[in-house]
Formats: sequence, C-alpha cells, structure tokens
Amino acid sequence: MADRIHNRLTFEPMTLADLLQMYHAYWNTSGWPQTLSTVPLCEQFAADWSIRSFFGTGECSAIRRANERLVIGFTTLSKANENFVPDGVNAVEAGTFLVPQVRGTGVNAQVKQYLRNQASTVFAASHIAYLVDIKNKRAQQALQKLPYPVTKVEVTDTHHPWYRYLRRRVFEERRDSILFIQEL
Repeated sequence: MADRIHNRLTFEPMTLADLLQMYHAYWNTSGWPQTLSTVPLCEQFAADWSIRSFFGTGECSAIRRANERLVIGFTTLSKANENFVPDGVNAVEAGTFLVPQVRGTGVNAQVKQYLRNQASTVFAASHIAYLVDIKNKRAQQALQKLPYPVTKVEVTDTHHPWYRYLRRRVFEERRDSILFIQEL
C-alpha cells in the first residue's frame, strides 16, 4: 500500500515502530485497544496486519498530519467474513484509534471518510462495519455524530440481518461489543 494523503492527513502502512511509539505513550489512556495491552500483543498485531496486507485482505495505516512524522492514530480495514454477513453484502470491518490530543477536532470525520473511500475503491464494499466495545461510549458517540447514517446492532437484536456477524465477532474478540453499520 502506498502512502495516501486525504484532507491534510497522511495514511501510510503501519510499522511496528509506529505502533510501539503509540503504545508507550497511550497504552493507559481511554480508548487504547485492550487487544494491544502488551508489547508482545503489539508485535503480533503488526505481524498479522502485515500478512493481511500482503494477501490483499486488509490494511493497517498510521495516521499523521501532512508533513509531520508524529503518529496521531491508526486505522484498520479488512474484508468481513462473508459467511456471517447478510446475503448479497460485500462488507469490510474498520477500526480506528486517535490519540487524545486530536479527539474532538474533526480528525475523526476525516479519518472515517478516508475509510469509506478505501472500502469502496480498494475492497469494492457496499457496507462498512465498526465493532465497538460496549464500554467505549466516546467511540459510539463519535460514530453516531458522523454525517452519514449508521445502524446500531446490539446482541439483543437477534432478528437483525447483522446479528450473526456481531455474535461471531463478540466470540472472537471475547468482549461485549456493539456493531455499527454504514451503507456506502
């Protein structure tokens, strides 16, 4: 994946050094992913995303302001398991982490628009899904404030077409989560 510039932000392949820089600065802040709670987990995460990138099934990008080297967050984007999404849907799952200093500054909306563009152009997706920890109210609110419609799916929504996907991801992540779906 080549470096990409979108709205004065750059998105470039995440390196282990980028991830460890953020880990050491933000591992104990609100919103830091529980799945990245140790250096070995960060190393495994970087290796997993390198493999996904190699096979064209996902990408993990470090976010920087244009012309700056400081990492201000990262994104993930991967093909959703087609065995669990509704019939006829080509979906990707996306995730983001933004450092506390840029939250509430409009960067989130720029990042989410970048992910929408990537989902449709790179993965030909019709939908984008965000799996959010049920305790992460800030991330839930941020998704609901975006300028395009989002559908919220909870584990109690057993008849929702996305229920199977949510249940599978909750099982895989081993944490209670909510799914937010956007049609592209």
